Amino acid sequence: MIRFLPKTPRAILGVFITLVVIVAGWALVTDRLPRRGGAFTGGFAESGQPAQVLRAPKEAGPEVFREDSVVQSAAAPVPAPAVIVERAVSGPSAPAGPSAPAGRTGIVTAAQDASQDLATSDRQVIRNGTLALVVVDLDNAVSSIRDLVEGIPGAFFANSEIRPVRDRQPSVITLRVPADAFDQAIADLKALAVEVLQEQTRAQDVTEEYTDLGIQLRNLEAAERQFLVLFERAEEVKDILDIQDRLRRVRGEIERLRGRLNVLEDRIALATMRVILHPLPDLSVLLIPQGVPSAHEASAFQLTYRNDGSVRAKDVVVTLDLPEQVSFIGAHGDGTYDPVTRVVTWEISELFPGQQGTVAATVQFEVAARALALDAAIQASTTDADQSNNAATASLVLEPDLTLAIRSPSAVARGDDATLMLRYANAGTGDADDVSIRLSLPVGVTFVRAAGGRYDADDRAIVWDLGRVRAHEEDQVEARVQVDVESGRLPLAAVIASVQTERATSNNQADAAVTALREDVSDRTVWSAGHTFRDSIDALGTVARGAVDLLIWVSTFAVPLAVLAGLLLVPITIIRRRRSAR
Repeated sequence: MIRFLPKTPRAILGVFITLVVIVAGWALVTDRLPRRGGAFTGGFAESGQPAQVLRAPKEAGPEVFREDSVVQSAAAPVPAPAVIVERAVSGPSAPAGPSAPAGRTGIVTAAQDASQDLATSDRQVIRNGTLALVVVDLDNAVSSIRDLVEGIPGAFFANSEIRPVRDRQPSVITLRVPADAFDQAIADLKALAVEVLQEQTRAQDVTEEYTDLGIQLRNLEAAERQFLVLFERAEEVKDILDIQDRLRRVRGEIERLRGRLNVLEDRIALATMRVILHPLPDLSVLLIPQGVPSAHEASAFQLTYRNDGSVRAKDVVVTLDLPEQVSFIGAHGDGTYDPVTRVVTWEISELFPGQQGTVAATVQFEVAARALALDAAIQASTTDADQSNNAATASLVLEPDLTLAIRSPSAVARGDDATLMLRYANAGTGDADDVSIRLSLPVGVTFVRAAGGRYDADDRAIVWDLGRVRAHEEDQVEARVQVDVESGRLPLAAVIASVQTERATSNNQADAAVTALREDVSDRTVWSAGHTFRDSIDALGTVARGAVDLLIWVSTFAVPLAVLAGLLLVPITIIRRRRSAR
């Protein structure tokens, strides 16, 4: 039949197009034209691979002809390649259909392939999962997961990032487990946690993609076999190079499809599971006084709470216990006070990782001098990683600090009275109980009277029993004495004390001295050494200022006056000379 074919290229192209149209029409009529993957269009599929529509001559001829860009030699007759027409259907890849008749090796029809795929239908599913777990002990949890993986045939650690416990950051482990053990592995992992923060699973049906790839691969493998047959029978170099180029492209596409199928098969066979291990939340609280707390005064205390863990803490509650003799005034931050339990409570609800907050309470100490302790605590419904920082204590010691000073006249004449003023104060944070002041009188000084005090003649001392002196309280007492000598320096010494121990006692004593005079010199100006020196300095300063002022006046007016005097003397001198010349 080949001898009757036209020998011009245009005629050959017409015959080729006619064959394509006939085949396409036959496929449409029989519903065998593929609708997915590389559609059969004659010549090349949409995938870029050569479609297997080949016709070989029945007998040799003297000329070389080309059909579908595949060169054949008339001297080497080749059997016609098979026509491969497959349709993508749901289901895994299936082997080629029954053997084709002789001369049609490798023919697989769409109906045969579809029937086989449907008969062996099995969904191809990729399963992935994510678990976020809160564990008590990270090291034990990781060890348990390793044991779990070792007990599942085919499972393994794909990746792991284990952080130190002190970092309080989550650790991540990626597992690959067989698909049939996926659900059981999730259940076993959840059993290791005290709380499951997140459970997410995903199933991706890749049956259609998997089947399409299998069909495309079989088509390309059939095409490869046909090209190999043509390659073995080609004689001219040009034909050999052309077929080699086609083989290279077909084989490259085969490798790509095989790689994609291998990836899909691996992901189908082994599910991927991402496990996030969170350590327990780590709550902490600090209790800090604002300022210096003192008795009988309002004092503020600030409570700072924080979550240093990697997961949130639920139902967080901060409390402040008030001891006896501490009065509650107010709470900032929606705190409530229970007078029965003497506890201030703040309900924080949730505390997220890294979140910090502050509340405060104002109290008043109704005590004298004693050690006190205010206890703060934080707790939650979730288990805490470190219980040691869930409580804080503010230890206070309210102590008195008494001070005393004497004010007396510097000199008193014999027989005159002198008034002594003793000023005392409590500069501490606590009250001082059973406070007394004792003023010792030297010989030559006689007690006259003391308001609120008594005189101890045996010890020559005036005593004031003040009782309790509250923190930051100050006042004074007064005594009147008489000087009985006419000369000399009379030292006075006083001391203040209480039943409490003070941190510093150096300011509990005060000293003064009175100079005895023979007569009263109150109406005279008494110059003391200090006064004389200061007055002398002041006098010298006054003289110096006067001298400076005089120099300023002289320098200001001397020159003008000299000029004026010179102007007046010139005419007078001229007049005198003229008179003397006559």
